[in-house]
This record gives sequence, structure tokens and C-alpha cells, in this order.
Amino acid sequence: MPIIYRYLPDHTLIAVKVWGAVALEDFLDHLAAVAADPAIPSDHITLFDAKGITKLNLSQKDVETIAEFSKAHPSKIISKKLAIITKGDKDTKLAERYQQLAASFKENTLVFYNEEVACKWLGVPDDV
Repeated sequence: MPIIYRYLPDHTLIAVKVWGAVALEDFLDHLAAVAADPAIPSDHITLFDAKGITKLNLSQKDVETIAEFSKAHPSKIISKKLAIITKGDKDTKLAERYQQLAASFKENTLVFYNEEVACKWLGVPDDV
């Protein structure tokens, strides 16, 4: 699976790493795993590191599907703060589209290019 996460209870943080080729199914599988994880509280924050993506098989419509899935599972998937780190171009455009959609269900989302800045915004150490 090209998306893995770990929950860090000291920071109430879900740290997500994405690498390789990813598609809609990978994102939905990841979200379903998070939604089913009993260790994750509803008041978490998320650092979503997508810099390792080498091929993104995702459309604008797929991003809308991801947002709808998130909206349908608010207590587990929607973060108090979601920092998405991208490396540019298509990745950033799609992340920014998710940011726009997330505003409609009150998920405070920002897109970053720099992990240190993203961690500072989340209020966590940059070595998580």
C-alpha cells in the first residue's frame, strides 16, 4: 500500500506518508483504515506528506469523491487541522482543490511545500 500512517498520541497527530504511484482506491483504502482505527480520537490533527508520489492517478472528480468520503466520516477522518505537503504541479493543484472542498465541512486544511513550515502550523515538532 503506497499510503501508510501512524498515530502519535503525544501530539494527537496522524502522520501520513505517501509514495510511488497512487490512485483513488489507495486514498479510499487509507481513509477507511483511519476511520476503523479505535486509537484515533475525533480531535486529531493530520500531517499528510505526499512528496513521495511518483505518479498520481487522480482527477478532480476523484478529489471530490475523497472529500465526500471524508465528510461522511467526520468523527474519524476530518481533522482539526490538516497539513498537506506536496512537491508541485498536479499534486498541488489537486491538494488545493481538496482544501477548497474541505472548507465546506469545516476541516481546516492548508497546502505546503515545506515540512518544517507545515509542522509549525500544526504545532508539532518537525521531526515527527
